[in-house]
Amino acid sequence: MSKFFYSENSHKQHQPPDSFWRRFLKYRQKKKAQADLNNYSKLRNPYRKEPKQQRKFHLVPIGLGLLFIVWLAIMVYLPFFQISKLSFTGLKTIKQSKIENTVLAELNQRQWLPSANYFLVSTNKITSKLQENFPLQSITITKIFPNELKIAVAEKISSIVYDNSKYYYLLDESGAVMEILGPVGAGSYINQQMTSTTVSSTAISTTTVAIHLPEYQKITTDFGAYPILYDYTAPENINLKQIVLTKEIIATTIEASEELEKQGIGHLKYFVMESQTAGLKAITDKKFQVLLSFFNPVKDQIANAATILRTNRPNEYVDVRFGERVFWK
Repeated sequence: MSKFFYSENSHKQHQPPDSFWRRFLKYRQKKKAQADLNNYSKLRNPYRKEPKQQRKFHLVPIGLGLLFIVWLAIMVYLPFFQISKLSFTGLKTIKQSKIENTVLAELNQRQWLPSANYFLVSTNKITSKLQENFPLQSITITKIFPNELKIAVAEKISSIVYDNSKYYYLLDESGAVMEILGPVGAGSYINQQMTSTTVSSTAISTTTVAIHLPEYQKITTDFGAYPILYDYTAPENINLKQIVLTKEIIATTIEASEELEKQGIGHLKYFVMESQTAGLKAITDKKFQVLLSFFNPVKDQIANAATILRTNRPNEYVDVRFGERVFWK
């Protein structure tokens, strides 16, 4: 009998250690052998019953999908997110009711999805619609959560109100009469006393004269913030489509009204034109008047006036009709 006892597991206990890769390869070979054995038994055993595969419904993804659909429907159809407030800035001649109706018509279009929803409203479509219907230089539409549109516009002024002391007329950029706005009011005339003397006598006589002043507040309220031009030399009888002023005078009047506002010289009331050679006289809410020429760049004239007003306080006028030579009193 052998001196030593050899167990049947001695080869496992005393075998040299295998590396990781060697153990991994043995594991793969064992799995492959088991798969081959199973396939062989399936082919050779005609009485083997295959287990039926049970369908597993993935409830979690379906639930999340339904929850997302419900959340999306709430965001789209809930009245809380429907545009219900409109605010406008920059309107001068355009009636707010007209531009507001245009925006509401765009928001209330019948579609499968509500076009007035805060998340679905198309600001580009509204901008295009407003540019088609109104003379605007620029439009900025801002969405304010959860149900407001803030619309800022810059109007393109191409018309003026013309005053011949009898009627108010709306002139287009070519100087033609577009519309007869109506007669001047009785309140547009004020009584002013005039004194005079004769050559043969030193006695001073006083007379009362009715002077017409444009009703700029009434015109702005009723017709819009158009530039107003009161023409001393205007004809009494004016018809529709009649050309009353030149294109240059219309352009100068519009540009002067814009530049006076930009430079902050004063709140413009109206312009007075005694003659075309004399130019324009801008009447503002200040004590002084601004005298402008039709023959020099308007922007330069207004800039010269602004420069003088930084260091001077005239009481009667600032005359910028003669280039760099500015006169004031």
